[in-house]
Amino acid sequence: MQTLTITTIQDEKDLSLLLNFMKKQPQYYPNYKDWLFGKCKERIESGRYIPIIAISKGKVIGDAIFQYLNKKNIEIKNFRIDPKYQNRDLGHFLLKQVEAETKKASMNLDVSIDNFQGIEFFIQNGFKILKKENLYLLTQFEYVMKRD
Repeated sequence: MQTLTITTIQDEKDLSLLLNFMKKQPQYYPNYKDWLFGKCKERIESGRYIPIIAISKGKVIGDAIFQYLNKKNIEIKNFRIDPKYQNRDLGHFLLKQVEAETKKASMNLDVSIDNFQGIEFFIQNGFKILKKENLYLLTQFEYVMKRD
């Protein structure tokens, strides 16, 4: 049996593990690596972005990164599970951790319309599609989703 730890970033080592995990996972945003090692890293270090990570065998296998828009609303900026660990309820557990950390604030996020598994997961967890928009690339659409 392997040990699973759910935690926030504790030190530079955890931050490095998270960023390397995120770098390896597919993402379709323009200049993704620049954002990841620039704004995202800076915002985590400053406390603007709050990451929750799942660690197994010394590796990050899932993350949920969010920011407060105000006291009652958050935006999930990044949510992913390593494909080898999907379909084990880890996503549900990470989402529950976000709820606990935010005292069940209203949640907002966007997801690529091509991410069928992600869309289905969020709908099953009470999110509703508000609109379809080009948020990052003119050739790609995202669903803006919300859960009260």
